[in-house]
Amino acid sequence: MANGGRLDIIPAGFQVIVTIRPKYACRRCDAGISQAATPHWLIEGGLPTAGTLALVAVSGYAGHLPLYRQCRICGRGGVDLDRSTSATWLAASRPVIRPRSSTGCWSTSSGPPACSCPLGRMPCMRLPGNR
Repeated sequence: MANGGRLDIIPAGFQVIVTIRPKYACRRCDAGISQAATPHWLIEGGLPTAGTLALVAVSGYAGHLPLYRQCRICGRGGVDLDRSTSATWLAASRPVIRPRSSTGCWSTSSGPPACSCPLGRMPCMRLPGNR
């Protein structure tokens, strides 16, 4: 770098996002109590955000990182996560996983992998179950 800059890394961390939905009531009328609708979640009433589900899916399929190792990484970050919980998250996020390119490497159809991607001998990542 010409200006003498240095490269630094900011480690990933976890944060809890709290959604506050206050309840309102009108004193003048009998309309009852009203409350804003909950935001759209990929897993209704679940703990993970879309970013957390993406991290689990990409680390597992593209990074070849097993769930037990992902749970250990989360534990080092202060989050006690069970492998069965992350497996449930992965299964629940499967319907929204789509291919990012036209090569078909992230196919959701079952069957033997048949891919003409430019990766050569690299195995294609197929998700079982959906057709």
